[in-house]
This record gives sequence, C-alpha cells and structure tokens, in this order.
Amino acid sequence: MSSQDVGATREPNIMIPLDGSRFGEAALPVALGLAQDLRGQLKLVSVSGNGHVSTRRRISSISPEHAEPLDSELSQYLETLGTRIERVSTVPVSRVVLGGSATKALAEFNDLSHPDLIVMSTHGCGPLCRAWIGSVADWLIRHVATPIMLVHPNETGEVDPAKAHQIRHVVVPLDGSELAEESLEWVKRTVQATNASCTLIQVAHQSFSAWSPYLRRRAPEVADYTQVGSSASQDYLSSVAGRLQEEGVNADTAVDGGVPAAVGVLRCAEERSADLIVIASHGRGGLRRLVLGSVADKIVRASEVPVLVVRPG
Repeated sequence: MSSQDVGATREPNIMIPLDGSRFGEAALPVALGLAQDLRGQLKLVSVSGNGHVSTRRRISSISPEHAEPLDSELSQYLETLGTRIERVSTVPVSRVVLGGSATKALAEFNDLSHPDLIVMSTHGCGPLCRAWIGSVADWLIRHVATPIMLVHPNETGEVDPAKAHQIRHVVVPLDGSELAEESLEWVKRTVQATNASCTLIQVAHQSFSAWSPYLRRRAPEVADYTQVGSSASQDYLSSVAGRLQEEGVNADTAVDGGVPAAVGVLRCAEERSADLIVIASHGRGGLRRLVLGSVADKIVRASEVPVLVVRPG
C-alpha cells in the first residue's frame, strides 16, 4: 500500500515470508496483532528451493484460501502454523508455497499479489529453505516498494506464533523532509487502530565536535548551533504533532542532539518503552544533516523492537 492509499478502508493484506525456522516465526505474533487491530488478513508464504516451477505459473494456480503444494514438507509446515492461528483468532489465513530463489520468488509474488504490508524476521536458520530469511529481508527492504516491518528474534527463537503482539507506543524519527513524513500515514493508521500513542523524534546530529582537548571551554558557535538546531527541531515536531492530534492521534515530541541519529532514536524507543519504530527508508536533512537511508539501516539492525520501514515514492 502506498502512503497515498494507506487510509483506504479495505482490509489490509499482510504477507509473512517464512523459512521454516523458529527464528523466522518471530514475525508471526507482530503480524497477527496488526491483522487483528487493522481487521486484515494474513498470507503465510514460503519458498521451495527446487526451482522447478516459476513463480508466475505458481501464482496462477493459487486458490483464495490455499495453494497447490510445491513442496509437501513446506506445505505441511504452513498448514500447521495457519491452523494454530485460526484456532485462536478470526483473522483469515492463507498459505502459499512458491518455487525458485527466495528473493526473486518473493519479489515477483509481491508485485503480482500487491500486499499492503510485509512482516518478516531479520534472520532465520531453517533447514527447509537453507536459512534465507536474513539475506532476503536485507534485499527486499532495498528493492520492494511495499512497506516492510522487520522483527528481531530473541536469542532462543522461542515464540508462540498464535500470541498476538500488542502495539501501545510508536516512535517516529523525522528529519524535516516530505519524504520522511510519508511514514506518517502508516503511523496514523496503526496508532488509531491500536489506540496507541506516538512520539515524534528528531536528532540534531552535529557534523563537528562540540568539544576538543585543545579548548578550555565549549566553543560558543557550537553551543549556538546546538541551541538553534534544537529550537528549530522542536518547532517543526510540534507542528507535525499538532496536525496528527487534529486527526485524533495521541502524539508527543522529543528532540535529541550531540549523538548519532540512530543512537538518539533507539534511546528514545527504550525510554518510552516503545513497541514499534516507524521510519522512512530515506529522506533529506537540512540543518540537522539527518540522512534517513543510513539511519534506517542502523536502526533496523540494532533495534530490539519491530521496525516498520516505509519507502517514499
């Protein structure tokens, strides 16, 4: 779903790539919680490495509820997972097994089936498909226009796929650009559906050091820069928060400075006990020099909570 379409009233279609591992299943509670809150449906998708059937041919044979099995082991795996979810939830669940390489198959399936959101683990280690989740997540986030929510598994990989993850607070990094603000459509929809709150944060990352062992005191121009940057950031965030509040979104603001942008965002998420970070894949910074492309990558890799990456465009 594009940022322009995210407000549509139709039920969102959420795609969950799985590799057969417990680590890959870390995405399921998050996807289930969103599907329940947004009144959407889940599509469990895996890829058989046999490569005998093209993705396009495979998709043409998919029924609304189930897919013809390409790989009996994978099909049974998805069937078992889907059944567990259906026993505790009314969320519609479909199962799809694709053929071919994971990145190509999932990208083509995404283009043909048009999911509104992809939710997946940042890595896996499944014997069924040779642990492709990690590299595929990294590739999809750079090449697919569909918003992608990435979930870090815990160290053991233990998770109850049928236990929904609840979203209560969302952290939203902004750099002042229209590109970065495209993430706000997803923020609005998620916060309104879950009755959550959100914090808009901007980190005024300095391009030079505010302190040097050769200086007896802090340079005045650096202090002035920091003060001006912080004031401008607060004015900007307050304006955006005001617009969100007019639409019924419970939003507050936070400004950080003197640290790398990713560090400031992750610190804010920890302090606010956030359940989700929503960020544009890239933006453009002015005074703040906050480049969301690199920031998004660092946040995705280091965050302990799910990260929704929205690609502007």
